Amino acid sequence: MKITRFNIQVAAFLVIRTAINTCLRMASPFLLIFARGVGADMTSMATAVSASMAASAIGPFLAEIADRRGRKTGMLLGLIVYTTGVGLMLVWPVYTAFLLALLLASLGNNIFLPAVQAYVGDQISYEKRGLILSILEISWAGAFIVGVPIIGLLISKSGWQSPFLTLFIAGVISIVAVWLLVPTLPARETTEAFNGSRFMMILRSPAALFGLALGFLVIAGNNVISVIFGVWMEEAFSLKIAAIGAAATVIGVAELAGEGFVGAIVDKFGKRRTITAGFIVNILSAILPFFIGGSVTGALVWLFIFYFSFEVTLVAALPLMTEVLPSARATLMAVFLAASSLGMAAGMFFGPRLYTAGGFMFNVIFAMLLNILGLIILPRVRRAHQ
Repeated sequence: MKITRFNIQVAAFLVIRTAINTCLRMASPFLLIFARGVGADMTSMATAVSASMAASAIGPFLAEIADRRGRKTGMLLGLIVYTTGVGLMLVWPVYTAFLLALLLASLGNNIFLPAVQAYVGDQISYEKRGLILSILEISWAGAFIVGVPIIGLLISKSGWQSPFLTLFIAGVISIVAVWLLVPTLPARETTEAFNGSRFMMILRSPAALFGLALGFLVIAGNNVISVIFGVWMEEAFSLKIAAIGAAATVIGVAELAGEGFVGAIVDKFGKRRTITAGFIVNILSAILPFFIGGSVTGALVWLFIFYFSFEVTLVAALPLMTEVLPSARATLMAVFLAASSLGMAAGMFFGPRLYTAGGFMFNVIFAMLLNILGLIILPRVRRAHQ
């Protein structure tokens, strides 16, 4: 495959992922607007957002298609599921459709993303893979920095349903783009039945299991802070709108900076070293709130360091995970995504309880302990030939 053609594919994947991530990230900032549109209360809407995480439990089973029927098939299936979800809101603008839209969008992402990561793993050597995967991860920050403001503009100009029309059109274009740009490569085992053998391979691989634990711990540690930092800033500084708005911008910039930093160094410095550095900085950042957390500026500086180091750790882990079990690459990446979603749920569960029990420092210390555990198990996450 010519590298120029692959560059076009990567650019297409980046744009597609940015659109999907915009859909996933727009719910929280515009939840009240969507609630009014579908005639639901905030509690019901929050339930819909939380329920969308349940899709991660189904994703790995469908993502296995990319290992058995080819990466292109997995990508197309994910995009069709996602596009169907956002399209529901155009013909059925009610609460039930909103819930289903988020579920299908999340599920589609959990099928599409592992197929893309596996495809990159097939095409690019391990030594150069980190750059490509980190470029694709820019879509997460890009959705927050670029996509969400565009959604806000669409809503103000054309009403609350307009984002779903735009995302539906983008989904259709994405399906056509993948169909035309991604070659139909033969899967390793096109006639094999869906008997769960790849899940058994994962369960029998200590390196894979430690990798899944790593993803769980990193995401849980991050969400113990994410779920409560707004409450902390409101209570600590009495600047709810200004402080939280500034913090959201700082977090978006930190995510983008972390993704760019990984792309620049991970292949030269080494995946494992980069993950280790991210863990160490994140762990050491736990002491900063004791010294600089007394002002809004100090709090924002700490948030930048915390989210930057988190993003470095997570993004650097992706190329390592793609080489842990190459024969089940798409399935393992889907399960890694599911483990990360469970970590998100765990962080959201424990975060408020820790804050109630001992204040924000309890959350910071708990996040530090989870990262220490992650650093301890990192040496156990080995590439297949090691």
